[in-house]
Amino acid sequence: MEATAILAAPLVQDQAKARSSRPSMLHRARLVEYIVRAEEAAGVTADENKIPIIVGVPTAEKFGVSGQSRGQIEALRFAFVSGGRLPDGTVVRGNHFLNSRKVWTERFVIGIQSFQFTGEIHNFVQAVWKKYQSEVPILLTEHGFDAVQAALPIYQGNGGTHDEANQARIVAQQIANTNNTRAYYAILRRMCFFQWLNTYYKCGDPSGGKAKYSNTCTEGNFGQVKWNEFGAPPPTPTRTGKTRKGQTYPIDQANQKPAVYEAVRIGFFGS
Repeated sequence: MEATAILAAPLVQDQAKARSSRPSMLHRARLVEYIVRAEEAAGVTADENKIPIIVGVPTAEKFGVSGQSRGQIEALRFAFVSGGRLPDGTVVRGNHFLNSRKVWTERFVIGIQSFQFTGEIHNFVQAVWKKYQSEVPILLTEHGFDAVQAALPIYQGNGGTHDEANQARIVAQQIANTNNTRAYYAILRRMCFFQWLNTYYKCGDPSGGKAKYSNTCTEGNFGQVKWNEFGAPPPTPTRTGKTRKGQTYPIDQANQKPAVYEAVRIGFFGS
C-alpha cells in the first residue's frame, strides 16, 4: 500500500483572513521539508518509494476567480518554491530546500472535497488548468451524496427521511460528470467515492427533548446524535460499545444499498 502525506489542516477561505494565511503556508512547507529530510536521512532515493504530498484546498471563490481558490494554491506554490506576492499584497516566503528538491513540480497534489453535482468540480478543475496548465495535479479526495439529502424535493427526492433510489441517481450523475471532466483535463487524476452505507453518529447532547449537535467530542457525548438528523431523538443502534470509563457509544451499522452500489460499479467500471 502506498503511503501518502496529507496535510489536511483547513486553509483560510476569505480575503479578510488572507494576510494571516502566510504562517499557515510556511508551516505546511516546513512540515514537508521535515518529511523530505527524513527520507534522505533514511536513504529513500527512488521515486517510487517517495510519498506524494497532498494538501487540501477549498473550491470556493478566491480573489475574484470563479470556481477555484487560486489564493490558496498560489500561496502554497510560493511557499514551496521561491516565494512571491499574492494579489492582496501578502508576501509569502519561499523554501529553497523544497525548491531544490522539485517537490512542487514532481510530488505535489491538490486535494479537494465536493459533494455537489452541479458543475463545482468541473469549474474548479477548469480554472486551475487555465492558471497552471499541467503544473498542479488534482485529487478528488471525497465525493458522494447521502440518502437523507437525496430525499429533499430540491434534489427531486421523495420528501421522506431517506431516498436511496434518488441517491443512486445522483451518485451516477456525479461519477459521470467527474469522468467527463477528467476526459478533458488530465490534471484531475483520481477520486475517492463515499457510498454512505452506514449510520454516522456524531457527538452531542440528547437531553431536553431535542438533540443538540456538538463539535466537541468527549467520552460522555460521543455518538449521541445522528448525522444529518441533528434535531432527531437519540439514536437506537443495534450494537453498542463501552469506553474505558464505562460509557456506552453506538457502533455504526452498515446498510446494503444495491442501487447505489450498482451506480458506483457502472460509473467506475462500465456496464
